[in-house]
Amino acid sequence: MHANGALTIEKGDPSTYNYNLTATGKITIQKDNIINGNVKSPLPITNQGTVNGTITVAAVANEPLPSDSYTAGGPHMTVPSGGSLTLAPGSYGIVTLNNGGTLKLTSGEYRMNELRYPNSAENGVLEINLAGGDPIAIKVVDKLQFGQESVVRLLPNGEDDSELVTFFTLQSSSVTLGRETYLLGNFNAPNAKVTLAKNSQLRGAICAEELLVERDCLFLHHDSPGSLPGPGNLPKAIAGEVEEISDQSSVLSDYALEQNYPNPFNPTTKINFQLPVRSEVRLFIYNIHGQLVRTLVNGEYESGKYEVVWDGKNEAGAQVATGLYVYVFRAGEFVMQRKLILMR
Repeated sequence: MHANGALTIEKGDPSTYNYNLTATGKITIQKDNIINGNVKSPLPITNQGTVNGTITVAAVANEPLPSDSYTAGGPHMTVPSGGSLTLAPGSYGIVTLNNGGTLKLTSGEYRMNELRYPNSAENGVLEINLAGGDPIAIKVVDKLQFGQESVVRLLPNGEDDSELVTFFTLQSSSVTLGRETYLLGNFNAPNAKVTLAKNSQLRGAICAEELLVERDCLFLHHDSPGSLPGPGNLPKAIAGEVEEISDQSSVLSDYALEQNYPNPFNPTTKINFQLPVRSEVRLFIYNIHGQLVRTLVNGEYESGKYEVVWDGKNEAGAQVATGLYVYVFRAGEFVMQRKLILMR
């Protein structure tokens, strides 16, 4: 895996990557990740995981990224919610895939100004018929986007034909391959940052200016042994784990700790906090006697808004008693506390 820029592997669950990591910018490996390969960057490497190889701080050359030149235009096409739409190879304007819709394509070249999902769209399917054994190229000019729980389905051979599929986008804005997606193919975005969002699965390759792999993802190359678990079959975060709830591109000016919800609560409650900059974060639960009950957060996080669930248990995993508790948030030099009530 290579990035002509920064490369970040977010917290795993745990996650294993069976290849080398190289980047011309900073490499960050967060905890619960196993790298069965070497890691190399010209900048100091932040490693909270396990690297079963060498870690080298030395010059790394830019890799030539794929390049292409094309235009698109034509009718705007919309896949209805819960319905389907079949498109022949050709040139199109904006192609929109709505909630639960299926866009059916076949071998050949498609050019689109945009391939996108509305913000609320989930469970969209991009179904590609490769029965003839010929490749497909989906070339986007301005915006390539995959919504939450979207699926790339290849007929008739599934993952075995991932090398026949290429997505190419000319955009310079960020490309997000949405949360809990199931993706097959090559994804080329030489001018953009690509984010493989949390709980996503990919068989193929990503070539981008910058690459961010969020937590709990599974990434297999075309030739990697084994197979992906399938759409929706990766484990999700559990109580006590931190979930990001906003795009890191949003601008935040202050630290904040919100009141837990619900409050009073039983059996679980959510605590939200926000960070204007990358920070070391600590979030503790104390009883009214000042005794530590539970450490919910202890690590470094990027700027953003986050949510953590407390399940009313202490460090030993035992349920704590009904009563008043205090949660204390520390980020850099910022400290704030609030009260919460547990009712059994």
